[in-house]
Amino acid sequence: MEQVKQDASGAMGPEAASRSAEVPAVGRKRRHSEAYKLRILEQADACKRGELGALLRREGLYHSTIIKWKTWRDTMADKGFTPEQDKKAMRNELAKLQRENKRLKLKVEG
Repeated sequence: MEQVKQDASGAMGPEAASRSAEVPAVGRKRRHSEAYKLRILEQADACKRGELGALLRREGLYHSTIIKWKTWRDTMADKGFTPEQDKKAMRNELAKLQRENKRLKLKVEG
C-alpha cells in the first residue's frame, strides 16, 4: 500500500511521499569500537547525579546500552581479559568449534 502525503505545494500523491522522506527505508545497526565503549563507560562512571542523561543524549545512546556494556566490561574483567585478549579468546573458541564441527560431520558421514 502506498503512502499518500501532502508536499509543500499542497499536492497529494505517492510522488510527494517519496520527495519528503526523511527517514531511510532500512535502518542500520550502529557498531561501536571497544575503545569507544570503554571511553563512554569511563565517562558514565564519572557522572554525578543527573549528568548521565546529558551524556546519553549527547552520544545518542540508551541507558540499556550502557547497562549491556557494563555487563560486558565486568564479565571480561572477572575472567581476566583485556579487550585485546577478548578478541584472541574469541578467535581461539571459534577455531575450536570449527574443528569440532568438522569432526562431527565426518562422524555422521562415515
